[in-house]
Amino acid sequence: MPALPSTPAPDLPTARCLLQTAPDTPPTGQVILTHIDRAIRVRALTTVQGETFIVALDSRQSLNGCYGFVLEDGRCIQIIQAEETLLEITGDITRYAWHIGSLNLPCQIEGTRLLMQHNPQVQALLDQMGAKTRRISAPFSPEPAQHIAHNHSHSHVDPTPKGDPF
Repeated sequence: MPALPSTPAPDLPTARCLLQTAPDTPPTGQVILTHIDRAIRVRALTTVQGETFIVALDSRQSLNGCYGFVLEDGRCIQIIQAEETLLEITGDITRYAWHIGSLNLPCQIEGTRLLMQHNPQVQALLDQMGAKTRRISAPFSPEPAQHIAHNHSHSHVDPTPKGDPF
């Protein structure tokens, strides 16, 4: 993959750094991002105030929990989580989380409820299982997916003999 140019778009401000906490000075703009839009590496974004800027991070980042972007000129752009149409699930949330996970669906796990993107088929399934469900509008921060690293220090040779052993 080619290296990122030092200035992706010379006529637009560029953000190469993230702020984890609020700075001492107020932000000069805000961007409203859905949970999908908060997974980012390089993208043009437009603030609520109408200013377009380029995000050019070294690697793909999840912006969940980040306060905002720092533009190269020192200004700060605050990240606001967008309201999304979600399904709130209550009841035996351990059981329902297991079923949602088996479907590989993003899920936000809280103490007494689960949140997931609204899906009428999954809602019908959960209702049939006895869950209490309702549609709500709220920011969505699903649990990040975890993956098992594949270690390549072993052989991929199949140890079982081929053909009929008799």
